[in-house]
Amino acid sequence: MTCFFEILKEDQLLYLDLLPKAVSEPELSLRLTSPSGEYSEWVEGKGELSMTHNVSESGDYEICIAVKQPIRIILTIYAEDMGYYFNQLENLIKVENITSISMISSRDEMVQQRNSFYIKTYVLVFCTTAIIVAIVQVGIVRGMFYVDPRKIRV
Repeated sequence: MTCFFEILKEDQLLYLDLLPKAVSEPELSLRLTSPSGEYSEWVEGKGELSMTHNVSESGDYEICIAVKQPIRIILTIYAEDMGYYFNQLENLIKVENITSISMISSRDEMVQQRNSFYIKTYVLVFCTTAIIVAIVQVGIVRGMFYVDPRKIRV
């Protein structure tokens, strides 16, 4: 029997696959034991073996393989941490959201700068026109009240 340890975290999903490299289908046994020893499960069979386990406690899990004859075996271990994946997905969404908001913000800033030119031009033209109109109005109103002393008859 060959045993080794794998460090796992709580709430991970563990997949174990055992595939013999032999042409025949030898008898295989696979055991998984939790760090406290409370959980221990054997899986036996011929040919390929698979085991799935929800990790209930963090620590070093013991994985043991037993075969009746010496053969080469490929052991595949997958440990999925769904909480970690969801956190990474949230971070990715935040980064994408910030990137898209940044692009929208820079585009809006360019539009505001272009509109700023039109607003400044309008203000200059309006103020100049208002000053010219005011000067002309003053001239017209003064002309209406201008009294020529030569034309006055009393």
